[in-house]
Amino acid sequence: MRKLSIFTLALCLLLTGCQLAKPEAEAHGDPVGVWMEMHKEGDSLQEGYVPTVDFESTEGLGLILIEEEISEEGNKSSVFGTHVSGPLMDRAFGTHTDMKDDKVTTITSSFGATLYVDGNDGAAPEEVWIWYVYEDSKGNYYAGDKPQDIFYLRHYSISQNGGAATYKTSYRTEGDIGQATEASYSFRFEAVGRLERVRILEFNDDFVRTSSVEWEVKDGDEYQVRPGTEYVVIQETSMTNGQEKTYDTVYSVANAIDYDGQLAQYHTCKYMGQNGLVIPRALKILF
Repeated sequence: MRKLSIFTLALCLLLTGCQLAKPEAEAHGDPVGVWMEMHKEGDSLQEGYVPTVDFESTEGLGLILIEEEISEEGNKSSVFGTHVSGPLMDRAFGTHTDMKDDKVTTITSSFGATLYVDGNDGAAPEEVWIWYVYEDSKGNYYAGDKPQDIFYLRHYSISQNGGAATYKTSYRTEGDIGQATEASYSFRFEAVGRLERVRILEFNDDFVRTSSVEWEVKDGDEYQVRPGTEYVVIQETSMTNGQEKTYDTVYSVANAIDYDGQLAQYHTCKYMGQNGLVIPRALKILF
């Protein structure tokens, strides 16, 4: 009887094209972050395309808003900023709790950042495709099946104006006990020139220049100042539509911070990466 049942089932599959029910995919919980890709007008997604959430990737970028951390003692805490892609600069995290009659009604978490884009005509991304990010039961992050939104950056003409445009998105979840959870994201896209040269100038306490060196900064570079240096000027020259502009940033030994016994300050250089998006490189100035 068992053999007959198996034969009958196989015959059904072959002749009628019926399929065995597939196990349902794990249902999405609430989003835990955002993933973005930069594109030009006219780009299209292949059917069924879903990006891979990889914070080391050069193809996309994003963040996880809040993550749960468990201490050695087993205590749970929420932490911000563990997974954030490098091009998201000038970051700001926040959380706010609303209460009524001594009961929490809404917990709101927020993230804001600036993405610096190429200010030369036609070089900046034109469209930003945005997915919400979810976490599965094994702690892996993945993007939603379809883009949540497309931000048409080209409509703002920020390259011609040398200006900026801001995209915002948020969601709200109503809990079972009358407590809601909200999350909001704000991304500012600001046009800058392509960084052409970096020069490091040193000055003594009378602000007399004692050294000048051109430096192509690699991320994580360290620059050791000479004895007697009181001030360091990072001079950056960028190019936008054939016009050069130079910016100076001044650092002093008086304002240096003690990092594990080393007096230092950090400077971030905005080098242009692929897709018209700045990839920051950090320079540590050692006094």
